[in-house]
Amino acid sequence: MATPAQLIWKLWSTREVEWYRVRHRGSIEAYQDGFIEDIDGSLEFCSDEEYFVYGSPQNAWIFRPQYLETALEISEEGDGGVYLLNPSVVFPNGEWEAWHLASWCGASRYRSFQELMQAEYQRLLNLRKEK
Repeated sequence: MATPAQLIWKLWSTREVEWYRVRHRGSIEAYQDGFIEDIDGSLEFCSDEEYFVYGSPQNAWIFRPQYLETALEISEEGDGGVYLLNPSVVFPNGEWEAWHLASWCGASRYRSFQELMQAEYQRLLNLRKEK
């Protein structure tokens, strides 16, 4: 169950957005340390079948931390979480994959920024109903 503290309260303006790697080098390294290093020194990541699952069956702990190197951070941090746009996954309609990355729940991934915002709106409505 989400609590208000787990919400991200501010999206950044175009002047404030920055590549995730600029402000969060340590976080990227920590996420990558959680993955197994292969014999050739590369990191072992999930398969496409595991990765390209969206919606309720998605496991937020199955993601590709190498994508954090190219992700665009578009929000302030809220309760250990941020919104990211992932240019490494672009859908046929031109939309970048969108993430809600949080240290406590992994990376909830969406097919677009719009899909992410709709899910967050629904979460807010559910919080309101719980009161």
